[in-house]
Formats: sequence, C-alpha cells, structure tokens
Amino acid sequence: MENDESLVDYAIKQIDKNGLSMAVYPILVNDIANINKDDIDKKISLLSGIIDKKVSQAKEKLTEVKKEEFKKMGYTEKLELYKTNRELYERLIK
Repeated sequence: MENDESLVDYAIKQIDKNGLSMAVYPILVNDIANINKDDIDKKISLLSGIIDKKVSQAKEKLTEVKKEEFKKMGYTEKLELYKTNRELYERLIK
C-alpha cells in the first residue's frame, strides 16, 4: 500500500492529464486503503475509453444527414458536405 496522500495527488494529476472531470475522482479512489497507482491507471484508461466512445457516437449523430435532407440540399451545401465529411457524402449519393 502506498502513501494515501501521494495516491490522492497522483489520482488528481492523472485526472487532469487525461482531461477528465473531477467527478471521476470518487470512482478512482473509492477504497483508498486498498488502491495503488496501477489501479488508478487502469480506471483512468477505462473511463477515458468509455468517454471517447460516447463522444464519438454523439458526434456521428450530430453530423448524420438523412437522404431526404441531402436531396433538398443545394450545390453549395453538398460541396461543403463533400469537403467536410466525404464518407457520409459518398453514402448519400448512392
């Protein structure tokens, strides 16, 4: 078992380094007496992965254009879609 204070500092640094909210702190150190740096790193990695996946899914939903909307777009809008999201554009022209 490592020094509780150094683990607290380590957990806070890892949260900050990974761009996570301090709201995850209790998840990381819920049992401070039985935790170590490896446990903190594993939890950070898991939480970061979950958050990244959810953000990616949300971005996809926001950028998704339906075929009906695509058909109503003018040339300029379709060109912009082609430049910004070629994969989506290619799906919609089929």
